[in-house]
Amino acid sequence: MSNLIIQIHPEDVKSVKWSGHYQSYDVALHALNQGRYEKFLVVNPVIDELYKAIDNPVYYIDEDLPNTDKCIFWTYKNNWVAKLFTKNWIPADEYLVVPLSPPESKWSKNREFGPMITFNNDPTLKFKVEASDSSYLLTWYLDPKFNTTKDKVWAIKHRPVNRRITGVKDMGYLTPIFPKHLDVIFISYNESNAEDNWKRVLEKAPWAKRINGVEGIFNAHKAASVLAKTDMFYVVDGDAWLLDEWNFNFQPGIFDRLFTHIWQASNPINGLKYGYGGVKLFSKHVMDTAESWTTLDMATTVTPDIKLIDQVSNITAFNTDEFSTWRSAFRECAKLCYNIQLNPSDTETQDRLDKWKTINDQPFSQYAVDAASEAEQWVDTNKDNIDILLNINDRNWLQQEFNKIYNDNRN
Repeated sequence: MSNLIIQIHPEDVKSVKWSGHYQSYDVALHALNQGRYEKFLVVNPVIDELYKAIDNPVYYIDEDLPNTDKCIFWTYKNNWVAKLFTKNWIPADEYLVVPLSPPESKWSKNREFGPMITFNNDPTLKFKVEASDSSYLLTWYLDPKFNTTKDKVWAIKHRPVNRRITGVKDMGYLTPIFPKHLDVIFISYNESNAEDNWKRVLEKAPWAKRINGVEGIFNAHKAASVLAKTDMFYVVDGDAWLLDEWNFNFQPGIFDRLFTHIWQASNPINGLKYGYGGVKLFSKHVMDTAESWTTLDMATTVTPDIKLIDQVSNITAFNTDEFSTWRSAFRECAKLCYNIQLNPSDTETQDRLDKWKTINDQPFSQYAVDAASEAEQWVDTNKDNIDILLNINDRNWLQQEFNKIYNDNRN
């Protein structure tokens, strides 16, 4: 409300008794000005319920007032809230009625942190915006202890809706709350060593949960996300044997909680150490909102934001039988071959593929070598048909291909 418009003191307004006739009542209100001010405001002194609903209504009266000698008459739920008179107003003039409604506003959280992040003294839970601040942009900032940037980073904002913002207020700093430990989900599907590996997980994380027998790799990860309650969750594959030095203590910084983190795994057949089969850390929000799997590698489908961690988390013990060895090798080598097709100069990926094709004396090594060569031929034939290539994520299709190859060779 403009400071040029004077408000009549509430006690003076109370002194005017309702006469049973609105025009006579308004004449008495108008007389309170005593001819002093060109414009003056009278606020209803008995609108307690209204004050509870929208605080002081004077703050919500628009400053852009029409130029008129009419009495501007604000109402709320059939009650008069305030009347703006001019010095020259006469009872014969008409009224300009303006319905008044509670101000709309909205809270915003910085999306860089992820929607599940909460803060100590979170203002969205208990903070009450004063009427005098209703047209301000109120901004709370990230506690500098958690800010890895040089700039001040906002955490939460409160802004008016459909009203002009008249200023900005710095409301101080907020400290993010991270869970004591992140959820750990063990995903298994008919791995012969799954029970031993699950017991190993429980040794490291007694709070771990398990998803077992869900058809489809993507579906299993979606189910894991539903089971998880923390904003991020670890995933351990059914064939993963965690190393002695591994633990689940890692907590990403607040700017990295929408990233997928991938640790390395040690391959028992060829000795390779990279992300294949390693422990992964997913954002629950990102996984919950993922609707499909459209690339050969699920991690890159769920999010393009990936951080590779240079630490070995486990042995990916997939070579427990003929089919498990072949299936795992075929899937991984198909992804390697496809990436080489997309980027022939990627020597690191080519070196990994060559290593997969090297025979050694580890159990079922020959099936891994065969799968690598077969995957290379299969990808070369189907490199332009992503729908066919996506079959590597279908366990039933892989079983059929294995049976076709080895049954034909054995008959």
